[in-house]
Amino acid sequence: MNPVAIRPYEEISPKVYAYTLPQVPSHRGLVKIGTTSRKVESRVLEQIGTAGLNATILFHRLARRSDGMWFSDRDLHRFFRLNGIHKADPNEYADEWFFFNDKPERAEILTDKFIDSDYDEVYIGEEKYDYVLRHEQRKA
Repeated sequence: MNPVAIRPYEEISPKVYAYTLPQVPSHRGLVKIGTTSRKVESRVLEQIGTAGLNATILFHRLARRSDGMWFSDRDLHRFFRLNGIHKADPNEYADEWFFFNDKPERAEILTDKFIDSDYDEVYIGEEKYDYVLRHEQRKA
């Protein structure tokens, strides 16, 4: 009889990723920034596969800063806004797209900067950002 291996937990390693949709004119200059604990390619395919689109994955990194702290895509989104990158919402549902003005490599550069930054450098301070409900939350 073969022993049964019981795995009471699975180690999760959250990743931050970025991709573009070069064949979609309305997304020119936009970069999607997200996080997942699964395989990045699988997650991206879930998001765009049924539409018949092909993404260009720009990068993916472990969503962990150099000080050992885990971060979410929203933390990185805040950092982008602090660095003058504007959020785009092409259809009132997509809230993880940012306008990089046809320079998508800046997303990777800023992500690496965020990962290597001290907390004090990325703290928002006294500036206030309004929390905006997603479209389906506003409807509810």
